[in-house]
Amino acid sequence: MTCQRRGDGNPQFAAIIPARLLHLLGVCWPYPYLAAAGPLGELLGLHPTLLRIAGGGLLAFAAVVWLVASAQRMSRPAPATIVALNAAWAVGSVVAVLADIGTPTTAGAVWMIAQALVVAGFAELQLTGLRRAER
Repeated sequence: MTCQRRGDGNPQFAAIIPARLLHLLGVCWPYPYLAAAGPLGELLGLHPTLLRIAGGGLLAFAAVVWLVASAQRMSRPAPATIVALNAAWAVGSVVAVLADIGTPTTAGAVWMIAQALVVAGFAELQLTGLRRAER
């Protein structure tokens, strides 16, 4: 399945509508992880190396989301993969808190759950868009 842009410049593939906002968050979100991993690690109870890895991964993911959202035509697997990765991040964040992986502080656990909720919200919006596009 492929999609074309409408005349208004938005992808017809509704799953990507929040992609530009997700990209904005993806571009802004990693910088504190990269630039202030030490102080953030202390606050969140997470190892600075883990935060740097997460920051780098988020930057790469933001670039992929931007490319997919900017494409004139796209196949269904591209946005479906973004939805799956968002869902995996959300579930993984909750599992990490529940399993006490990285021994987050209370602030760290709250932050991880909050970001999981935000990312799960994007995944839900994108999944809704995928379902609409299949009709």
